[in-house]
Amino acid sequence: MKENYISKTIKDILFFIILILLTFYFILKDQDLNKLLHIIISANINYIILGIISMIIYFLIEAYNVRYTLNSLGEHVPILRMIKYTLICFFFNGITPAATGGEPMEIYYMTKDRIKSSNAILALLIQSCGFLAAAITFGIISAIINYKVFTHYLIYLFITAISISIIVFLVMIICIFSPKLMDKIIDVLIVIIKFITINKIKLSKSRFDKTISTYKDSSIFIKSHKNIFFKNVFRNYLQIIFFYLIPFFVYKSFGLSGHSIFTIISLEALLYSSTNSIPLPGSIGISEAVYLLLFGSIFGSSHINSAMLLSRGLSFYLLVFIGFIVFSINQFYLKKKR
Repeated sequence: MKENYISKTIKDILFFIILILLTFYFILKDQDLNKLLHIIISANINYIILGIISMIIYFLIEAYNVRYTLNSLGEHVPILRMIKYTLICFFFNGITPAATGGEPMEIYYMTKDRIKSSNAILALLIQSCGFLAAAITFGIISAIINYKVFTHYLIYLFITAISISIIVFLVMIICIFSPKLMDKIIDVLIVIIKFITINKIKLSKSRFDKTISTYKDSSIFIKSHKNIFFKNVFRNYLQIIFFYLIPFFVYKSFGLSGHSIFTIISLEALLYSSTNSIPLPGSIGISEAVYLLLFGSIFGSSHINSAMLLSRGLSFYLLVFIGFIVFSINQFYLKKKR
């Protein structure tokens, strides 16, 4: 891997850490930290374990989905290697704005292991498309159910985020099922941004043209085997439900009651749908603030900050940390191999 990319990764990690420190400073500066930590330590460990298991299942479904598509396209990937790719993807999605860095890194490592870039791109497009379909569906339903919680800024945040998600989803559908139309879209985008750096744009278009022919073959295969796509989408709905379950397990770990699992899942769906398009690494800062707003009445003033720390820890920071470890070990072995 190029030194300048390693340098950029280090800068992304430093920015990520600074965002975390600033976020938790402003959120927790007026809190009784001893009381907050006591509540977390006193949480029922069995429910915390269920939350961890829920996150593991969420992660494994993603790895399985991508591997399933790759296998269908003739790329036989060992499950442990696929888990490695997915964890690295989670790490880079966590430290880059709007989760834009994960998939390119996952494709990079796949192609290093001699997986065709066209197949890697298509497999990740199908996974991302199915996940977005599930997130949009649950987000809109949860917005209808929980319309009373909308403040002025939250409704604008939700409308902006869900609109971006819908646009990205439609573009992905085009990319999967109509590579010819995708080629035309790229031509239009190149014309629009031509004034920036013409040489680089010509180079990127040239590289795209080399990949598009094999990509079209893979896309034709998926169109003739739509069951592959729809099976992935079905699993995406299960995947996102496991993700949305985490605040419920945190809620039960505190011994709280009075709110149903459906209420908590719907609020988490609204939280994710409102913040997933924020151009900050992991939507850090915004996600924590919206969590406090949406779940304040669920956990109460005495538990809400502890709940936020546990929920975000299980649903985001834990996988990013594990992904960082996997990425570091992988880089060590690659360097040793070279």
